[in-house]
Amino acid sequence: MDRSMSSQFYGVGLIVLLLIMWAGNTAFGYPNARQGPHGGVIRVPGPFTIEFTASQKGLKIYLLDRNLKNPKVTDSDIRVRIINSHGPKKIICKKTSDHFFCPFDKLPESGKLVVNPTREKIQGKEILLDLPLLIKIQFRQSPSTRTHLGGDA
Repeated sequence: MDRSMSSQFYGVGLIVLLLIMWAGNTAFGYPNARQGPHGGVIRVPGPFTIEFTASQKGLKIYLLDRNLKNPKVTDSDIRVRIINSHGPKKIICKKTSDHFFCPFDKLPESGKLVVNPTREKIQGKEILLDLPLLIKIQFRQSPSTRTHLGGDA
């Protein structure tokens, strides 16, 4: 193989590799490297973005656009359940003006949190999060604290 063909082959291979990496991040809901606008954890279940933030009383779920803006609850829905050794448990989340709130007394220390999002009638891919969840919580007394969601914080 001459040098110009080798360069072309290398260039095409690099482009294919970058496309595969980009498609994996977008199509399979891998976390974005950035933190969300509300200080939460980001997942990409399809053509929109989800941000998870925690409070001492539960989980807030924001359905954002790809630019991490414009939270929507109109024509949107979140179905959440916990799966662990005690079996599946459905969590009822309430719509607020810009996010969904899922109340928890305490999340289990093991299992999976399963989230099925729909934003403006567009169904996203199912998201599985390992328990316990570690999400940064913003407190007024302290700039930031890492805690187990629903734990003894």
